[in-house]
Amino acid sequence: MIALSRDSDEDVRNRATFSLGSQAEEVDTPELRDALFDRLTESDMELRGEALVGLALRKDPRVLEPLRRELESSEVVVLAVEAAEKLEDTSLLPLLHRLRDRAGDANSYFRSVLADAIAHLEALAR
Repeated sequence: MIALSRDSDEDVRNRATFSLGSQAEEVDTPELRDALFDRLTESDMELRGEALVGLALRKDPRVLEPLRRELESSEVVVLAVEAAEKLEDTSLLPLLHRLRDRAGDANSYFRSVLADAIAHLEALAR
């Protein structure tokens, strides 16, 4: 899977990155984390999002700054919000609040995931 996450085909990289990222309980090695970290430079937002979630599930500290940048961007994918919730870093709350304030036109699923992430981090902050 690590080799496939570096494939020249974007769809193959996306599927491999999803597979690597979603196996947090079963597999966690430095090589796997490095493969996920390498995908944070992808131009495809979904692919970056899968890598963010995988690193966040593993509480890899290297994900914090890329995740901040993703949450501050003009287009935010739901995977970035999910990663913020999984990372459980309450310093992301102000970014999520700003995102909620500008998410008026977002679909209801995005707003729901965002509300859940905010509630989870606010509960941790108490």
